[in-house]
Amino acid sequence: MSTSARVAQAFESEGYKDVYVLKGGWMDWYMNKFPVEKKDGLGGNRPPAGPERELLGKITLDQLYKGGPEYKQDMDAYPANPEIVGEISKIDRKTQVYAFIGWWCPDSAKEAPKMLKSLNAAANPNLAVEVYSVDRQLKDGGAGMASKFKLERVPTFVFMRNGAEIGRIVEYPAKSMEEDILKILKSGR
Repeated sequence: MSTSARVAQAFESEGYKDVYVLKGGWMDWYMNKFPVEKKDGLGGNRPPAGPERELLGKITLDQLYKGGPEYKQDMDAYPANPEIVGEISKIDRKTQVYAFIGWWCPDSAKEAPKMLKSLNAAANPNLAVEVYSVDRQLKDGGAGMASKFKLERVPTFVFMRNGAEIGRIVEYPAKSMEEDILKILKSGR
């Protein structure tokens, strides 16, 4: 029995109706906007879409926090490792970080606050962050950055130095957000 079939069976036993075995996985289902039943509030933990959540392309941190107050709350609550943040604060080479998020993406809501906390806590003037919001087709409303960096998933954090990509974190870090950031910043050209 496939993983999808086992999960479908488990959902049926929990009382969900019209449960399907997904060929291609959850993301294919979600990206094709097939119906998703919400039961007892599950899956509905995001605030209603406000005007900021409709923005695509480059967004300010203020727009991010207004559109998704949970991003700010989770950033403030994330316990970034102070020793690693201290190392990030010592990076002496100018680096541009492009953060691509999807308002609709649970991984973006989970990982973007960690990245922002790690860089904000470092307070390093050599590190600059730009945030871009993309839709479910990974388009950024004409800004052209999503296609430039050939996004395949979100969140994606791209680190650039002297016009060259030195690393990226896609969806989630290998170790912790701050450890992966430090590794990229130290190993970059």
